[in-house]
Amino acid sequence: MGTRKGQGRPISKQRWPHDGPHRQLLEHYEHIHHDHGWPSLRAILNTEEHRKRGIRLGLSSPERVGQILRGDRLPADDHQAGELARALGGGADDAQRARELFAAAYRQKRTVDPGQMPAPAPSDDPVPGLFEPSPLDLLSDMLATAVQTQWLGAARERRLVGHVNLPIRWRRSDHPVAGRIEEASTVHDDGSSFPPLPGITQVTPAALDLGDRADLLTLYGGLASGRLIITGGPGDGKTSAAILLLLDALNHRACLDERQRTGVPVPVLFGLQDWNPDTMTVADWITAKLTELQVLRGRHSRRDAHRLLTRGRIAVILDGLDDLPEAARPRALQALSDQATFRLVLLSRTNELRAATGRPAILTRAAAIELRPLTQSDVSDYLRRWLPDPTPPPWEDFVAAIDENPDSAAARALTSPLNLTLIPDIYLCAKPADLAELLDPDRFPTSDAISRHFLDLAITAAYAPRPGQPLPARSPESARRTLRVIARQSCNDREISWWQFPRWIPATARIILGGLFSSIAGFLAFVLMCVVATGLAADPLVWVHTSVIHTLILCAPIGIANALAYNLRTGHPETLATTPMRIATHHILGLSTGIAVAVVEAAAFGQSAGVTSLSTSGISFVLTYWLATGQPGGAAMPRALNIRTWRQLRSPRNIVAALAAGLLFGIANTAFSTPLFLLLHHGSAHILRFVLFTFAATTLIVGVAIWVTGVFADHADDTSPVNPIQAWRKDLTFWLAIGLVAGIATGLNPGNNFHLTTGQQFNFEASIALGVIMGLVLSRTWLAAAAQAFLTLRYRTPSRLVHFLEDAHQRHILRTVGSRYQFRHATLRDNLADSEPSRVPVRHACDLGAGAGAGAGGGQGPH
Repeated sequence: MGTRKGQGRPISKQRWPHDGPHRQLLEHYEHIHHDHGWPSLRAILNTEEHRKRGIRLGLSSPERVGQILRGDRLPADDHQAGELARALGGGADDAQRARELFAAAYRQKRTVDPGQMPAPAPSDDPVPGLFEPSPLDLLSDMLATAVQTQWLGAARERRLVGHVNLPIRWRRSDHPVAGRIEEASTVHDDGSSFPPLPGITQVTPAALDLGDRADLLTLYGGLASGRLIITGGPGDGKTSAAILLLLDALNHRACLDERQRTGVPVPVLFGLQDWNPDTMTVADWITAKLTELQVLRGRHSRRDAHRLLTRGRIAVILDGLDDLPEAARPRALQALSDQATFRLVLLSRTNELRAATGRPAILTRAAAIELRPLTQSDVSDYLRRWLPDPTPPPWEDFVAAIDENPDSAAARALTSPLNLTLIPDIYLCAKPADLAELLDPDRFPTSDAISRHFLDLAITAAYAPRPGQPLPARSPESARRTLRVIARQSCNDREISWWQFPRWIPATARIILGGLFSSIAGFLAFVLMCVVATGLAADPLVWVHTSVIHTLILCAPIGIANALAYNLRTGHPETLATTPMRIATHHILGLSTGIAVAVVEAAAFGQSAGVTSLSTSGISFVLTYWLATGQPGGAAMPRALNIRTWRQLRSPRNIVAALAAGLLFGIANTAFSTPLFLLLHHGSAHILRFVLFTFAATTLIVGVAIWVTGVFADHADDTSPVNPIQAWRKDLTFWLAIGLVAGIATGLNPGNNFHLTTGQQFNFEASIALGVIMGLVLSRTWLAAAAQAFLTLRYRTPSRLVHFLEDAHQRHILRTVGSRYQFRHATLRDNLADSEPSRVPVRHACDLGAGAGAGAGGGQGPH
């Protein structure tokens, strides 16, 4: 049992219940409180003592503890009930007794006052019968595991867990950004209200006045409207609060039994920057975002994501209304008001939200809260806990100075969580003069000046040599220049995705570089295959001549097709809402383009080359246009192989799916290769044998490959997040495997007519080369590599930009969310984008609706 020195007084019993398990719980707490000398509420919240004893109370304000001990409210759940007993000084037996009494008190309070919604049963109620989870239940649990793994890693990266943490406090917003608070807390009988989640009480208007992190979870789970707005200034910690809320909600869900979890949604967090409310409904956009999650990538991803959303299995946290173009913000609020049928938490900067709601447009039936700034004691406490003990004299003088002058520019600047958490990085080896400079009103007359100074120092400190670490590969100025390019090119994007690099370059450059890169790679691949086919016996000029011809008639068109299809997609972002008619149009457009290329090459290289190009370019254009424009959401993401286990291989559903895919590829390969056989072999002799052999070989090879690799599996079994470097490698591996399988299937086609300039055939070798090139070109890495080359030539960025981003991530300038990077804070991104000097123009794609055409004359795609 722990020990505490008493500095407090007995808790008032005026509002205690007269009898019952709730009173017994309070008497149990009073007994522990008395045995340890009536420790004060502040002593009960001693985080140092909690850390030593492993206590995770989930309360950060003495007021909240006082409410529980006075009987105003129950603890949030049985875990908190037990931890409070330990925080008062009790041991494991006391905690267990508190949990038992809480469960009994909760059962007694299930009959609520009139006008409130009935509370669900506590988690330890007996469950009659055996509960059998449905496939949607299992998918929800898989999604919860994946989301928790992703955001727990993000929280550690942001130092939100396992470090000296800052408190989260909030109050009801007094800005005109939401409607009447009664509309958010009143239960409506039209079916639009949400019942409180198990273990959470319904929120009343009084509960919205002020609170802390634990109360934020209560708002999320107990607000009748299910709509919450969190506002604050730049750097006030809105995203951090949202991440912690998401993790708290997931932990609360995990503590429930299987039956109760079916009624508790899985929270997901998305940035709003790529939503266009004029062209996509809220449901379509969120469904597309869900399919980007690794666990929901697969054959039926869009269907399953839509079911999760429409059946109440998803709660959505949307970050960054201010990241949308100014004109789109009121329309986004209107769309969310009219269309959101799920629990919703919206984050926005206060000023931008006020401007948007002044149009007028508000998120109806929403409760708006505002994060409160840090207090001076919070700042001093954070600095002293981070610094050595005893505090070095220069730091002691600095802390004392800001304590004595809370209105100084330095003191006001450090009440921003962003500025305060930058201190350990930029002043790790601070000199006394550096700290004294911050207190100089002539050098820094305002808190904004100090904020800008901190942001500049963050990059300088990150790329400065440090003891025990390798020397930085780039100077601070070189890194700053590259980061400035990235900030300006990514524009309003909160996230930096390497597969979106092609959007940063002009459409014409994409086409030129796509054709050039595929030509170079094709030439090298065909030279290698020529060497393999001839065994070094032929004249090297034969290899070169043969490779040049096959590169021009086969590889260059594939690269151009991929770039044209990418331009078509970025020029029309509404293709996320794919329709069957649009998919058919893309197939027809791809086929027409392939035929046109074949006609041109027939005129340039002769009938044989034209026919070969028709057979190859036709299917390649159809395939690239379909892959690049015909699939929504997750299809635009990097792919990964999903090697099956023996149990999965035996599944009849997986066997049928692989066989169906093999049949489709077999029909397509046969249809495109038959004209080639007829024209090049001058007649219909043996045509039946050719058709049957081609169809059977392609179906078998492709079907077996899909069966084993799970290319079109329903869902990925691995719920762990994939970092950007892994995503690059997995995508490249996936498409190379696909290309290799396609090359083998093509190489077994007896109707092919790949031959050296000497007349010797090398069908199998050439098919392997062509398949590998096609796999390379279809991968997301291909155009990304071409874009990196353009940016290097144009802006002198590193040639391996992805590795630069990863290095910046290791130096805490960037952070990761799954397979995407983000600037450490949007304020850092804005500071870089607005800084001078720079020759980098802000991308036109910032304006929704700006786009590129499918051809070479199109502009850059929309953001």
